Amino acid sequence: MKSNLILKGIVFMFLLATFACKKDNKILSDKSALLKFSEDTIIFDTVFTSVGTITHTLKIYNTFKQTLNISSITLAGGKSSNFRLNIDGAKSITATDIEIAP
Repeated sequence: MKSNLILKGIVFMFLLATFACKKDNKILSDKSALLKFSEDTIIFDTVFTSVGTITHTLKIYNTFKQTLNISSITLAGGKSSNFRLNIDGAKSITATDIEIAP
């Protein structure tokens, strides 16, 4: 009786470990994979004389079933640009290896 209970416990733990784990999504490496954007154009109708307080959100969507990796994002004009980027909560002018989940 005790060995039967132990056997059931082992089988339960095996099933739990097998089916409870989330599979890792491999990174999609197809160069033809295209991202979808929330906007195709961002327009500001205010003339900035200093650092402005107007923000605009641009969302990037991955419509594939695998994780996509964006190798680099760079703000045109770099440090001398009048604009700023905030990528995943971090202020920067460039970012590398950004993964976008499915």
